[in-house]
This record gives sequence, C-alpha cells and structure tokens, in this order.
Amino acid sequence: MNLQYGGRPVAGFGVGAPDVVGSGLAALQATVAQYSHRITNPSKAVADLQAAGLAAVSTVGPAIDALAGGNPEVMKLTQLAWRQNGQLAAVNSSGATGADVDAAKEIVNQMIAAYQSARLAVGSAPRSAPASPSVPDAPPDGGGFLDWIAAHQTALIVGGVVVAVGSVALAVADPVPRRRLA
Repeated sequence: MNLQYGGRPVAGFGVGAPDVVGSGLAALQATVAQYSHRITNPSKAVADLQAAGLAAVSTVGPAIDALAGGNPEVMKLTQLAWRQNGQLAAVNSSGATGADVDAAKEIVNQMIAAYQSARLAVGSAPRSAPASPSVPDAPPDGGGFLDWIAAHQTALIVGGVVVAVGSVALAVADPVPRRRLA
C-alpha cells in the first residue's frame, strides 16, 4: 500500500497492512524447526530451506526497507540477509547430505538474525520524513468549522461515524431511544 500525504509518499505508515515481516520470519523459523529432528530426505530439506530463504528476501527484506524509509543502517542488515540467501542458494540440494542440511539451516538462522536486527533497528533508527504542507490545527479566523472542513477536504470521525466530509455535514443521532432489557 502506497500512502501519500500532500502528494508525497509517507514512509513507515500503514493502515491495516498485514505483518509481512512477522509472518515471513515465522515461516523461516518454522522451516528450520521442521528440519531440526531426524531428516529422511536431505535434498527436500535443503530445497525447502532455500525456498523459505527466497521467499524471505522477496518479502521480508523489502518490507523492512520500506518501514525504515530507506535508512542506510537498516538496509545494510537486509542486504546482509540477501547475500546470505545467495550462499544458501549455493548449498547442494541435489543428492544433499546431513552436512548440507546443517549448512543450510545455519545460513537460514543467520538470515533470521539479520532480519530481526533490522526489524529492531527500524524502531530506533531516525527517520527523515518528507516535508509536508502545514495544516492548521483550528479553523482560521472568520471561517466556520464547516468552511475549514471543506477547504481541507477533511473528514471528522466521531465514534466511528463520519460526521463531516468536505462541505457536507451529517447529523447522526439515534432516532429510536433504546431501552435496557432487564
């Protein structure tokens, strides 16, 4: 979802966006856990770990970068995970052995650590928000509230009900008084 304010993109903000980072990390961790016990098909295990790594670099990394607003310190960590995925792709999956599975699991664990560090850095990294136009906190002198709403194409939401949009005001009332049931 690409949100904009004043015609400019707003980084690190979303409404109802799915947690791609959390679910992607959980998928990586689940794949490692799946192959933490006795493995009967090492080639399938390596292929599954490689598929999970590829899915993560296609979704988790870009999601973290977007949340960070392009912060270079965070991007260093997601790029590290990208390079680690390149190493993972090089692990032998055709006729794999237990050692190949262990190597693939270790690389995936390193990717998980890089993504978790990047995720933590997103919250502590300073963000440079794009300059946005100033919006007054109150209606200007000489104008009424609805004039201000109309001028700013703003909606006032009270209790989940849209009260005013643009220059159209809606009166919302409960026309039928409700009685309490005993």
